[in-house]
Amino acid sequence: GGLNIFNIAKKFSNARSSSFYSDISSLLTLTSRGTHVTFERASNYRISEKFFELHNPQFSGELGGYLSFEKIKDRQIYVEDKLVSVGNSSICLASSIIHNGEAIATFESQVVHVDWNSRKAVPLPVWFTEKYREFMKISKIKFTTNMNKPNSSYSYSIKVSASDLDMNNHVNMAIYLRYCLDAGYMACKDGAYEGFEGDLLTYKVQKSSCLFFGESVLEALLSVYTWEDSTQKNLIHFQIENSDEKLVYFCSMWFH
Repeated sequence: GGLNIFNIAKKFSNARSSSFYSDISSLLTLTSRGTHVTFERASNYRISEKFFELHNPQFSGELGGYLSFEKIKDRQIYVEDKLVSVGNSSICLASSIIHNGEAIATFESQVVHVDWNSRKAVPLPVWFTEKYREFMKISKIKFTTNMNKPNSSYSYSIKVSASDLDMNNHVNMAIYLRYCLDAGYMACKDGAYEGFEGDLLTYKVQKSSCLFFGESVLEALLSVYTWEDSTQKNLIHFQIENSDEKLVYFCSMWFH
């Protein structure tokens, strides 16, 4: 329950599906021919204190519902989406929740063009890069993490269920954030963190940077490792590995 990073990620995902793809239909065409799909490679979330201040009972209807509609400029609150850059096999997108002209939350992502059968990245089609040629000269969004799992990290086990999967038959990108929060909740409960106590979900996320390294399928057994950063007191890291101890996902969360 409550407004946590997992719920915010789902809101952004719904907003992008309804508003962004209706504006730039070419992006949807990349996945509509049955041979290719787009996979998330990296994502950044930034959430201001103002966003959390607005999300209370008297605003819950507006903030809880507006994200399912296409952007409407004359609304006090709306979602603004844009294509940031185009690479050889990936594109960078950005979404912002605007309140009275101010961005109170942002979601940046790098999406990779993937062959459905091989599940490997492949070049974007020529027609797409030609159409968005001007975006190929723009610098890409930066995604930064500090992956250095200590031996003392807290471990939490998860088995992938059917409800965790998306249309690509692998764990949805937002679900990984839920896995991290589940592990963080248990780590707090077991006293594994020094700077966090009680319920981790009561802490407000300021920023999150995530990297995806592989897929997780139905009934996969995953291990979520979590630890506090040694230099920043408000920063917690999460690393998810599969049963072969291969890295699947990494996430750093900064808290207000």
